[in-house]
Amino acid sequence: MYKILLVDDQPQYIEQVLQALHPRAQDYQLLFANNGQRALDLLKELAIDLILLDWDMPVLNGLETLKLLKSTVTFANIPVIMHTGVHTASKDLQQAFELGAIDFLRKPVDSTELLARLENVLSRQAYMQETIRLESEKAALCLELKQKELLHYAIWLEEKNGFLKNFERELGAFVQEQVNAEVRRRGQFLLRQLQREIQAKSQWEGLRNKVNKTYENFLRQFEEKHPQLSVGDLKLAALIRVKSPNQEIADSLHIALDSVSKKKLRLRNKLGFASSADLEQYILDF
Repeated sequence: MYKILLVDDQPQYIEQVLQALHPRAQDYQLLFANNGQRALDLLKELAIDLILLDWDMPVLNGLETLKLLKSTVTFANIPVIMHTGVHTASKDLQQAFELGAIDFLRKPVDSTELLARLENVLSRQAYMQETIRLESEKAALCLELKQKELLHYAIWLEEKNGFLKNFERELGAFVQEQVNAEVRRRGQFLLRQLQREIQAKSQWEGLRNKVNKTYENFLRQFEEKHPQLSVGDLKLAALIRVKSPNQEIADSLHIALDSVSKKKLRLRNKLGFASSADLEQYILDF
């Protein structure tokens, strides 16, 4: 059952509305307030689905009440239908709509029109509330899935890093045990390669976390918008986002300084920018 608050100081109009709603008494419960202030007091105590608001009333008139309703978070989403027999000019209606009224009724009330307006407004309100609920559930589900994804990724990353560290130790011990100089030399070379890879992975994860934390998940959003980019492209974008100079980019990516321009060119081509300046400005503004 919908609860409707009728705010009006005219007993004859209240009686008209009561008679109009009588055939639908099982659907609508009608509550009363004879001025705007009394209506606001009632709203603090009751959950109301719709307000029928008169224009001319003592203490607090309709427009003043409407302003207060729409500026109060608790009441702002309650639909308000204005009704009056005097203020029916276009400028009056426009003023009421600008303040947040959802519809308008002229006095004296027509039972068929009143019921039609109530049903229309309440149906729209129910649809909007259901849409908001579904969107909220969707957002909560997406967040839950993302949290699970991040948890699984963190577990996988920890296991992978643990495996690499163990392999590094095992390989180091193996190299130390070798008598053959060539085998030892080759083993030391592979060990250095592995150590560089572990260091690079660690630096990338640190950079990724720093960039996402500082720039509101920049990398996650950038990767979602440009799924064609490689991990190397994302690393370069992250370094550009934190305004790293070319030498720092080269050191971070373990490449020669002149290779930075080549990597930027490849990234430019993938994203469709004519110059490095355009590419960097896009990343900085993203």
